[in-house]
Amino acid sequence: MDERLYAILVALPSVDLYRERREERMRLRRRCRRQWVALCGVLLGAILLLCPLTLQTLKLRSQGKRLEADNRKLDDQLKALEPEAAQRAILEQRQHRLDKSRAQRLAWEQILAALASCVPDTVCLERVQIAEGDKPDAISVRGAAESMAALRDFTEALARTPPLAKVRLVETNANPTMGPRGVRFLLTFSAGSALDSGEQP
Repeated sequence: MDERLYAILVALPSVDLYRERREERMRLRRRCRRQWVALCGVLLGAILLLCPLTLQTLKLRSQGKRLEADNRKLDDQLKALEPEAAQRAILEQRQHRLDKSRAQRLAWEQILAALASCVPDTVCLERVQIAEGDKPDAISVRGAAESMAALRDFTEALARTPPLAKVRLVETNANPTMGPRGVRFLLTFSAGSALDSGEQP
């Protein structure tokens, strides 16, 4: 009897009692891995978006510190000058520079806030550069978008948002890192009206 029972048991197909549990664990691991990759992508996009704006803010703060140092120098000059007319001229010069710097700072804050408000979740900014020299109002933006449609929506939003103007798409290239239809882009725009008003004493 024992040998016959053993032969019957050997002939039966093997049953893996833990197969469904192992498969469920594998599905859970794959889902967690996909969620982690998506979270990393969102965090990276947020960092790339905030870095240019943070650098511009630090630049404005540095200009403010230089202005404070200039004011201290003007104070020292004012104490050294006895004639009342010379003191009045220095006071007027300092007030003019203070007003001009304050107006320019407010204008740039308005420009950066307008730019940030136009960036959708499907667009990631990599660099924001402000031209110097003859065209201080020319701003170039380099970044990536998930599709040409997302890029078009972004440029149209820029064109509709004051004080931004003269939005022009300079170049586009395929960018697989943003998806199968992802594109890299470079565009420029102007903020002359805001800066013109900010430069007046």
